[in-house]
Amino acid sequence: MSTLSSDKDEDDKIHHPNDNFNRTWFRDPEAAAPVLKVSAPDSLKPLIAPENLTLEPVSFIDKKLRPTQSDLLWSCRASDSDDVVAFFYLLWEHQSSIDHWMVLRLYCYMAQIWERWLAELVGSKDPDEKRTGKRLPLIFPLVLYQGEAEWTAPQSLAELARGPVPDDILPFFPDFKFHLESVKARPEDEFPPGLAQLGISVMKLMWDDDFIGWLNRVQDQLLELQKRGEEDKITVLLVYAFSQVDRSKREKFIEHIRKNLEPMTATGQSIYDSLIEEGMEKGMEKGMEKGMEKGMEKGIGMMVHNMHQNGMTVDEIVKVAGLKQEEVERLLAQPSDDRSSSS
Repeated sequence: MSTLSSDKDEDDKIHHPNDNFNRTWFRDPEAAAPVLKVSAPDSLKPLIAPENLTLEPVSFIDKKLRPTQSDLLWSCRASDSDDVVAFFYLLWEHQSSIDHWMVLRLYCYMAQIWERWLAELVGSKDPDEKRTGKRLPLIFPLVLYQGEAEWTAPQSLAELARGPVPDDILPFFPDFKFHLESVKARPEDEFPPGLAQLGISVMKLMWDDDFIGWLNRVQDQLLELQKRGEEDKITVLLVYAFSQVDRSKREKFIEHIRKNLEPMTATGQSIYDSLIEEGMEKGMEKGMEKGMEKGMEKGIGMMVHNMHQNGMTVDEIVKVAGLKQEEVERLLAQPSDDRSSSS
């Protein structure tokens, strides 16, 4: 069974680009609320608004599944009290193969959500909170599937049973199912313009070869993020987009960013200048795959040094660049070109 972990513990270990993007981008209620509202039952939709959602600092994903799954738990409180009336549990499945046991895992995660809620209730010193908390809050389990193939795994526990469940056993068998949303199948224009639509659109890049068209479509939204002082979101978005683009087309992707988005953000500039000048261009000049790999390695090393010199911690670099902690530490231990030339 999975164990509960704090956001800090999770973030320290995140290095997979899908996990990094999902948990970073959709932890903003402005991004999460529209995704939840599109999928939730009508009776829950009125509760879903950014100002009503609180991100809970917890994850339920087993360590072995973190490279392929991500999760966020949102609590929703009544407008006239602090009572939690519902939880919205958002789980991403971002592998091409489908998890046959997903519904069972979700059932166990929901039990842990209620256990956590009950532990907080029992530990509360507020008698009013104990008195009003005698009924379980609702949980809406939503799986956001990022694969290309049609989902074929069971969506209810009954489907997992060995043969049909007899009628006289049904009262004792958990009646549980989850809601499935396919990122590929859901048109992005069904989400209101903003962070949710922007996040869904970049997730679709794995099936869309027109990454230049995507960059052109979202450029105004990126400029708006810059005006709001949210350049960290621009960096997270572009790093994730880069990971989704086919390797043979990444140099074109970076070249487009340099020509069109370079003036937008100093943070994005420092990252992509390193990749462009020290990675892509030198690799292209050599004309060999090995040379490309060496150039990319050198560019990533310069990127890490630049971020560190600008005051970013190792943990922050791990989250933004999508690298493993040991890889960041290894690169920082090596002298950068700038340092070696100045000494």
